[in-house]
Amino acid sequence: MIEPLVSLIICTRNRAEQLSKSLKAIERLTFDGAWQLVIVNNGSTDQTESIIREFEKSNSLDISYVYEPAPGLSRARNAGISKAKAEIIAFTDDDCYPAEDFLTKIFMRMSKREFAFCGGRVLLFDNNDAKITVQEKNESSIIEPDKFLGSGLLIGANLALSKSAIISIGGFDERIGAGTRYAAGEETDVMRRLLNNGMSGFSDPLIVIYHHHGRQSGDEIKGILKNYSKGRGVSMVKLFCFSNLPKMQLVKSWYWNLKNQSIYQAYYEILYSLIFLIENRFSRAKIVNHPSESLTITS
Repeated sequence: MIEPLVSLIICTRNRAEQLSKSLKAIERLTFDGAWQLVIVNNGSTDQTESIIREFEKSNSLDISYVYEPAPGLSRARNAGISKAKAEIIAFTDDDCYPAEDFLTKIFMRMSKREFAFCGGRVLLFDNNDAKITVQEKNESSIIEPDKFLGSGLLIGANLALSKSAIISIGGFDERIGAGTRYAAGEETDVMRRLLNNGMSGFSDPLIVIYHHHGRQSGDEIKGILKNYSKGRGVSMVKLFCFSNLPKMQLVKSWYWNLKNQSIYQAYYEILYSLIFLIENRFSRAKIVNHPSESLTITS
C-alpha cells in the first residue's frame, strides 16, 4: 500500500448523527495523492461505532479506526496521532464539513516543512447558528516563534500539524480541552508550545471548513463561551510558566484580552486559571507538564 501524504483525524463522542453527515463531506474530498482517515471513537455509547463500521464497508478509503474509552478530546487526538501514518496530520471535528480541496490546500502549505502547524477559515454552515467557533479572517500570515499567539487565531476544527513536531513536544495536554474540567484551550496550548520551541506556523484563508455546530439558544451559547474562558485561563497560566517571551509582554497581552471580554467571561477565565494553579500546587514543573498516556508511537 502506498504510504499516505496526509493523515486526517476526526475524533467523536456520542454524536452519531452529526458524524454521519461529516463523513459524507469527507467522502467528497479531492486529493491527488494517497491519504489516510483516522476515526477516533472516544468512548461513545450511542450508534457511533455502527456508523463508523458501515462507513468503512461502503468505500475504499484508507481508514484506521481507533477506540479510546477514556473521555477527553486531547486524549482522543493523541490516540489518533499514534495511528497516523503521514508526517502531515490534519484535524477536523465531527460537526464540520471540509471544503473539497481541504487536504490539497493543507498539503501545499505543509509539504515543504517550513511550518510546524497551519490552519485556516472556519465558516458557519448554517447562518441560523450563533456566530461562535468561527474564524473568518481572510488574510494569510506567518506565525513567528517570538510573537504572542492569542486564542482563536487558529481553531482545532481546521488545524494541521507536523507529526514529528507534535511528538517532539509530547502531544496534546490530556489534562485540558473538551471532556475535561478545563473544557478548552488545548489547541492554543499546543501551538504556543511549538512556537516556544522555535517552530513557526501559518494562517491560510484558502484552507476552509464549514462548522455545523447547531447552537442557537442563549444557554447553549453562554455555555460554550464559559468553556472557552476556562481554556483561555489555563493556557495563559501554562504560557507564563514555559514561555521564553518577556513576562511583561504576557501580562499586557492577558490584560487586553481580559479587558475585551465580558465580565462573565473574564470571571471564569481568572477563576479557572486559579483552580489550575491550585490543582498543580503552584508548581511550575507540574503546570508545564503535559502527560499524554495515549500517545504511544511505535517504529
